[in-house]
Amino acid sequence: MISDNKIVAESSSKNCYNMEAIGEEIDEVNFDICDKVEKSMGEMLEKLPPLHKESSIYRVPKQQREMNPKVYLPQFISIGPYHYNTQNNLIANEQYKFRAFIKFLYRMINRDYEYSQESLKGILKAGTLKHIVKTSHCWTKQVWNSYASSINMKEEEFIIMMLVDACFIIDFLLDPSFYIGLIFDIYIDLIKLENQLPLFLLQRLAYLLPITPNPCFPGLVIARISGISDIYTFSSMHDPCDIEPKHFVDYLNFYFPQPLYDM
Repeated sequence: MISDNKIVAESSSKNCYNMEAIGEEIDEVNFDICDKVEKSMGEMLEKLPPLHKESSIYRVPKQQREMNPKVYLPQFISIGPYHYNTQNNLIANEQYKFRAFIKFLYRMINRDYEYSQESLKGILKAGTLKHIVKTSHCWTKQVWNSYASSINMKEEEFIIMMLVDACFIIDFLLDPSFYIGLIFDIYIDLIKLENQLPLFLLQRLAYLLPITPNPCFPGLVIARISGISDIYTFSSMHDPCDIEPKHFVDYLNFYFPQPLYDM
C-alpha cells in the first residue's frame, strides 16, 4: 500500500520539475512579441461594450435572424435604436410616429388633437415640448443601458428617437382606431425582440398625461394586446399591476405563454 506521504512527495517532485522546465522555456520567449500581444489584447478588451445589469433588450443571433428575417426584423415601423433609419420603408413610416408625438403634446395639456401650423405653434408656446424633453433627459442613461448591444447614435439623436418612439406606442395603445388598416402590422413589429423600448420609459411618459383610460399602465397594455390579436391566449396567472415586465416581449412571457400558431 502506498502511503499518502509518498504520493505528496512524488507530486512535489513533479511540480518542481515542471517549474524548472517552464523556467527553461521562458528563456526562449520573445518579449517584444509578448508586449505587442498584451497591448493588442488590452485594446481589444477595452473596445468591448460594457455590460449593464439593466440590459434587457438584445439582438437575435445573426445566423438565426438570417434564416427568416421577417420574423425578427421590423417590416413596418422601427422602435428603438437597433433598426433606426436602416430601411427605406421604415424611414418612410416615421411620419406616423411624429404625428403621434404631436398628439401626445396635445394630450399633455388636455386638448383635442387638431393639426394645423397655428395650433401646433400654440402647443409649442405652451411649453409642452420643453417640459417633456427636460423631464425625459434624466432617463437617457437608464434607457441606453437597457440595450445589450452597442448603439451607434449621438445622445441628441437618441433622445429624439426614444421620445418619438415611446409617444407613438402610447398613442397606439390609447387610440388604436387612429391606425385603422395598420393595426396588425404595427402590433407584429411591437413584439419583436430587437424592436423594443424599456417599459419604464412608456410608463413614465404616460404618467405625464393628465388623463389616461387606465391608471394601471401594464393593464392597458394587456387590454390592447388581447383586443388586437388572437395569436396568443391570455393567461391571468399574474396581476398586471403587481409585476414589472421589461418590455413588450416580456408581456408575452408573462401573460400570453402559449401561441396558438406560428406567425
